[in-house]
Amino acid sequence: MKFKYSKFPCNPTELFPHQRSVLRPIINIVIKYKDQRLPLLALLDTGADLCIFPASVGEYLHIPLDQGKRMEIKGISALAIAYFHEVTLGIGGWEHNCLVGFSPDFDKMNVSAILGHHGFFDHYEVLFNYKKEIIEIKKIA
Repeated sequence: MKFKYSKFPCNPTELFPHQRSVLRPIINIVIKYKDQRLPLLALLDTGADLCIFPASVGEYLHIPLDQGKRMEIKGISALAIAYFHEVTLGIGGWEHNCLVGFSPDFDKMNVSAILGHHGFFDHYEVLFNYKKEIIEIKKIA
């Protein structure tokens, strides 16, 4: 399955004075919990250990967030709290169950859904072709 990189506008900087946009590996997914489902965009983050979504996603799906396993998660510049629940992630025609953290801090920081190693990359082989602006995903057998 192939996806195109998403292009986002950005302001030039002193280091990159000619840069007007940035490419990001963002794909369409569906997250399901019981009989609720929500299509959304998620960032493929090879530097992330876990899959973390904004708490608002969990609330939309009627997930009792505070009943999940609470964990402090640390990123490059921030510490956040997430509540983990088992959900189903759909990518194209494929689905798998995994633990996903839902973080109220992601809502405050305006961070999108992040797909990390545990829950995403351990289920799929991913080829990033930045030059051709293509992401190719294959399900691991």
